[in-house]
Amino acid sequence: PSGKQRRLLRKLPVVLQFHGGGFVSGSNESAENDLFCRRVAKAWDSLVVAVGYRLAPESKYPAAYEDGVKVLNWFVKQSNLGVYGGLGVQSGNFDSFGVSMVEPWLAAHGDPSR
Repeated sequence: PSGKQRRLLRKLPVVLQFHGGGFVSGSNESAENDLFCRRVAKAWDSLVVAVGYRLAPESKYPAAYEDGVKVLNWFVKQSNLGVYGGLGVQSGNFDSFGVSMVEPWLAAHGDPSR
């Protein structure tokens, strides 16, 4: 493959980003957060996964922390992508809700173990 093809095929380190806002404001989907994540991805040559979480006062403490722990646990499962080969999901690779434990796009493009 050419240099450009090799760059497109290589897997990048993955950064989990939790937006600011003191757990009461902000969003992982805001234009400001998107720009921030794009800058980090470019500067660090990485993939950035912007995490959304429940905000106060609608969601009481420790809801935001619980959401963060769920994301981190999900991410740990993604770091075992080599076990599944990133070639799709086989039976048995689902959580108790029937959701795939391996995210196919992340398996193809990211290396969560880095």
